[in-house]
Amino acid sequence: MKILVVDDSVTLRSILRKELEQGGYEIIESSNGTKALEILGNTRIDLVTLGVHMSGINGFKTCEKLRSEEFEKKIADHKDGSLPVIFVTGSDTMEDRMQGFKAGASDFLTKPFMQGELLALVNSLLNPDKKFHGLTALVVDDSKVVRNLIVSVLKKLGIEAIEAQDGQQAFEIMRSQGKDIDLIITDVEMPFMNGDELCRKIRQDLNLMNTPIIFLSGSTGQSANVLELFKVGGTDYLPKPFVKEELLARLEVHLDLRLKYREIKKQSEEMEKLNLFIKNALQKYVSPDYIEILINRPDMLELGGEECELTIMFTDLQGFTSISENLKPRALLEMLNEYLDGMTKILMEHYGTLDKYQGDAIVAFWNAPLEQNNHSIMAVNTALDMLEFSRSISKRLEDQGKPPLITRIGLNTGNVIVGNIGSKKRFNYTIIGDEANLAARLEGANKLYGTTLMISESTHNKIHKHFRCRQLDNLRVKGKKKPVKVYEVLARIDEAFNPKKEGMLNLYNQGISAYQKREWKEGIRFFTSALALNPEDSPSITYLERCQLMHDNPPGLDWDGSFKSISK
Repeated sequence: MKILVVDDSVTLRSILRKELEQGGYEIIESSNGTKALEILGNTRIDLVTLGVHMSGINGFKTCEKLRSEEFEKKIADHKDGSLPVIFVTGSDTMEDRMQGFKAGASDFLTKPFMQGELLALVNSLLNPDKKFHGLTALVVDDSKVVRNLIVSVLKKLGIEAIEAQDGQQAFEIMRSQGKDIDLIITDVEMPFMNGDELCRKIRQDLNLMNTPIIFLSGSTGQSANVLELFKVGGTDYLPKPFVKEELLARLEVHLDLRLKYREIKKQSEEMEKLNLFIKNALQKYVSPDYIEILINRPDMLELGGEECELTIMFTDLQGFTSISENLKPRALLEMLNEYLDGMTKILMEHYGTLDKYQGDAIVAFWNAPLEQNNHSIMAVNTALDMLEFSRSISKRLEDQGKPPLITRIGLNTGNVIVGNIGSKKRFNYTIIGDEANLAARLEGANKLYGTTLMISESTHNKIHKHFRCRQLDNLRVKGKKKPVKVYEVLARIDEAFNPKKEGMLNLYNQGISAYQKREWKEGIRFFTSALALNPEDSPSITYLERCQLMHDNPPGLDWDGSFKSISK
């Protein structure tokens, strides 16, 4: 490949020649712009380096003439596409760069430069990375200088560039070629249509939601203004004047994602055709979520199950009867659907498996059908998010003068049978076993302590390093001979915790210790002190009453510190 080196300094031409020849390039020299244009008119040249300040025609004028329509026709037979031009100069000012890019420069190299720097720049222009070959970018700016600069960066990545000088022109291009455009780089302030309006119309009118749109703006990058650009659908933002290397780095990130999106989209389209028949056949019998797994695991269509450790969740609404009495049937149905829809979305976000709805109750589990090593942590995170969602609906109901909506949740970790249970014609992917029953009992046991999230000891052992909990009791639930240690989950371990509440919990824990040692007076003292810090702490109220009862009517010597729950 041939490179034309143009500079009035013999020494500089010699330095450039030596480095470029090491890269295997053939070098032709010229001492001035006039001679350079003569050579370009008669010889196939692949790249030009230009000095800025030369006698006769300077570098800027030379580049302008080279980029003129008349001259480009003259060299069309010698060079396919736009001829790369690199300015090599010791006076690399912002004014020089603006004038150079306006004239049609591809890039600038500042003297003195490091050994290998020129060769790397030339290689990037003549042999761009083929990684992004085949991708197309739309460059939108009312400044030809800025468009030239951006196009030069895109060419280094091997990307085809389409230019538009305002938002209206860009929108027409997107209307006709939008599906073939992989990335848009746009100015904000432009005549006819601004960049933010262009972005909004691309997202809303053309429904092109996955095309990355990078904003470049010379206006002050106030956070509020930048936020508006993201609100209309922008993907990234870079203020002008920008550093070329930063633009290049950001482009590579977005284009990498675009390539992955393309690959995934292609695979998805192929898989969709393959799976369409299976989905149509199965959707009448199993839930849509389960179908996706069945497509990859057809063996799971067989009846039967396997024993494995799961974390099981039961939820229920406290006082649903009184809620239903205060709402008309249609309003009740709308509220219930909103509630179950929100709860289910949270469940799916945390990769839980929905077993079934039982009226206003939800049964779910983790670690099946796909293995999840941290299933207990996932379940507790889900429960906390569910309770927050439930409180938001409850507040709205209370503001309307209606009874509050209180969700109670029970979690247990243990071995159960999970699989397809039913007949050969109709079955459900569900769970059976004593550990599932315990989760249901814990949900109901919340009302004994005025709590909303109760977990078993087996779950607590797996999550206690990640969540702040307190022991509630050694509970004998219905159907269980041995007592089970149960805990209340209060918050995530990394969340801020009120010091006053921390003090109350310390007193509560000392009260629990005294209770289990039959030290009723000490227990009364600790729980009374705890309630002085938080008069509404229901577990402290429960234990204060118990200690007073035990003090007046002590249990027998066989008492093991447990409490028997007779409710389901």
